[in-house]
Parts: sequence; structure tokens; C-alpha cells
Amino acid sequence: MTPEGLRAVAEGMPGDTPEERWAAFVESKLPAGEPAFSPFWWRTLRAFWQSGKTALIVLKANRAGGTTHVARMCAAPEMLFRERRAIAESEFVWANASATVPLANGSLRMVASAMRAIGLREVKKRSKDEVKRVAPSEFFISEGSVQTAGTIEFLDVHSNRVEYRSQPASRAGLSGFTGIGFTPDEVELWRGEAERPEEVLELGMSRLKGQCGAHTYAISRAFAEDGALYKIVSRGDTEELMIARLGEQGARDDEAGRLALRDHLRARGVAGDREALRYSQDRRLTEEADPTSPIVPAWVGIGPPEATILECWRLAATGFGLDEGEVPLDGLLRVYGGRPTGREGERYIEQAAIDAARSAR
Repeated sequence: MTPEGLRAVAEGMPGDTPEERWAAFVESKLPAGEPAFSPFWWRTLRAFWQSGKTALIVLKANRAGGTTHVARMCAAPEMLFRERRAIAESEFVWANASATVPLANGSLRMVASAMRAIGLREVKKRSKDEVKRVAPSEFFISEGSVQTAGTIEFLDVHSNRVEYRSQPASRAGLSGFTGIGFTPDEVELWRGEAERPEEVLELGMSRLKGQCGAHTYAISRAFAEDGALYKIVSRGDTEELMIARLGEQGARDDEAGRLALRDHLRARGVAGDREALRYSQDRRLTEEADPTSPIVPAWVGIGPPEATILECWRLAATGFGLDEGEVPLDGLLRVYGGRPTGREGERYIEQAAIDAARSAR
């Protein structure tokens, strides 16, 4: 299909904003058997696009689908379809900055898969003689290595040369180009990897000034309250910034997932697993979820909540991703749920045991 044809089909998809229609087009082209975009990410991104704001922050747990959804729903279609202000010999770049080169390179394959689904053809070489380097409806990907940042190059439907560039977060890496989008990835890990992460984050966002419709999608796991994104989230939404939150449906999904795990552990306990029975009494599994919470658990971000939390539990039960000496339930709620852990988690379990003893009298 020609670039003009791609644009016409994408613009004809249902949606109240161009971004919604573009994302719907990508979703409609996903290969058979590949899951559709999750309801949480559709709700969150739709609200962001309709708000007219320029930056979105999402604090999430592991396996909540942030990098995957932003790469395919946002970066790929916005790079391809957005009409932008061209400057002579502009180098239009969507910067994906992360704590390390391997982390930054991880999103390349997701953007490339969206390009293939849309109908662009991957080529193995770029022209060194031509200014635009690739032909229309083609893209070139260099996946990089442990030490080398990767890139994807193609022409958008308006014949502008566009590059998706992965790189470690630094002032040098975020200078010297015209930004058309910015994905600060795993910002809470930037400490020690980027000098003054708040300043690096601000520099990356400043690269987008002058490009109408350009967006920043800041995605990070929730680590510590002294992290760069936590500080921004604590100040709340602004005219240009939206903080992603669970919302009413997300809160219901959070509760449904945790109750499903409680029931699973209770059944294991009835079958003789004392540890599972003790975990099933933990009050964190039955707490009411807060719709205004900015933390997105895996079972909300991906879903369905019941199946996803049990998959996460199986990983936690093996010790995968847990700190040394960390019990599986604390690990699950920290790694995949972003909820209280450590000594605070122990107090929940101890109180649950006290309550159970009292009720048995």
C-alpha cells in the first residue's frame, strides 16, 4: 500500500482524535494470535489524547505492558502519520532514553513489529548516498548491542525522514536533533546512570518544543518515593502533564485480581499448604483499591486480572525477581503490584494472624 493509502485507511478508523484512529489502525493489523491492546492502556491513552496535554506519566509494576503499548500504540503510528513542521534538512527523532543501552534497545523490536504489521517492508541496508536513506514504505532497523544504541529509520507518510533512536539517558544523547516524541523509560533507574535525572528529563521534553502534537510518554516501574517521576507525580497534574491513575475500572480490576489470588491461596491452604493459608489471610489481598492511585499493577495493565495475577504468583513463588530473603507474597506485591512490602508487609501478615486467632476463640 502507498503512503497515501496507509494514511487514508488510518484516518478512516473509529476514534475521536487522530491518535486514537492511528492506534486502532495498528491494532487492526496485528498478526493473528497476538493479543489486542489492553483495556487499561486504551482508557489511559484515550483520556490523555483527548486532554490535549503534551506529557503522560505512568508509574507501573513489572509486566504491566507499558513499554509494549507505548511503542506500538503511540511511537510507531505517531512517527508515521503525524504531520509536522519541516525545517531544512531536519533530523526528526523520537528519542527513547533509558538507564542503560540494553534497556533502551528493548523497545526497538516492538516498534519494528508495529511497522511490519502496518505494512512497511524491512530492508537490510540504507543508502549512504541518498539524503532520505530509505525508500517510501520501507524501514531499516539496527538493533544495536549491549554497548551500541539501536535505531529505526523510515520515511513518514509526508516523506520526512524519521528516526526512532534508543539511547542511554544523558544530556549529550538528548541534544542536537528535532524531537517529534520522547519516551523516557525506567526513569526511576536513572539515578547513577544519568546526571541529575530531573534535568535530563526536562531536556528531553524540551526537544519537542515547536512540533505540534509531539508527546512525551514517561514510563517507569515504581521504585522509591525519592525518584524523579515520584516527585513529579506528587505535585499532581498540570496544564501540560497528565498522571495516569487506576480509575474506577482499574480499581475494580485490581481488587478482582487480588481476591482471585486470595481464593487460590485459600484453596491451597485447605489442601494442606500452611504457608498458602497464612498468605491468604493477608489483608493486602482484600483491601479496597483507590481509583486515584498512580501505581498500575500488572494484573490491571495487562489483564485479565484473575489470570494475570496467578501467572505473576507462579513467578514470585519460584523466587523470580525477588530480593534475597524476600517471601513470595511480599515479592509479588512489590514487583508486580507496587504495594507495601518489607517490614510493612510483615506487619500485615502478623496482624492477619492475630485477627485469625481472635476469630477462632
